[in-house]
Amino acid sequence: MILPAHRYLTLRALGAPAVLLSLSMQGVFRGLKDTKTPLYATLIGDVANIILDPILIFACKLGVSDAAIAHVLSQYLISIILLVKLMQQVELLPSNLKALQFSRFLRNGSMLVFKVLATTGCVTLATRLGATPMAAFQICLQVWLTSSLLADGLAVAGQAIITTSFAEKNYEKATSTASH
Repeated sequence: MILPAHRYLTLRALGAPAVLLSLSMQGVFRGLKDTKTPLYATLIGDVANIILDPILIFACKLGVSDAAIAHVLSQYLISIILLVKLMQQVELLPSNLKALQFSRFLRNGSMLVFKVLATTGCVTLATRLGATPMAAFQICLQVWLTSSLLADGLAVAGQAIITTSFAEKNYEKATSTASH
């Protein structure tokens, strides 16, 4: 019973880069105030998955492994669609490396790295304390995630306003939006 699950998860892990890339590009499209492109790309990928599942499962007869392959292919399809559409709208690579503002990226990204390290530390600590503390930690984490996701709609709207303001060089509007 564990071997098919292991194979499935191993194959699904191959889709992780596509998922990360597509989630990042969905954020870019939100910043461009375009929510239709990610929606259509996801729908196309999901339809491809729905079509590929029975074809691969019943034709190739590998069972659950084929379901994982179909899912990974659909994830890469979504990423490719989003990447092609994004390349049509914006210049992805600047003309020189200085224009990347890499130090600014590292400065802003350091807080995210700190958050991930803190979360990983909390999970590790809760796990070492035993099953009951880990269960309590998971309950608290789920309550926090549920309440924080309620504000996600406001965050998306704020991101769109701030990125548009920066693109238009309207720094006063960006600062005002960020401070509220």
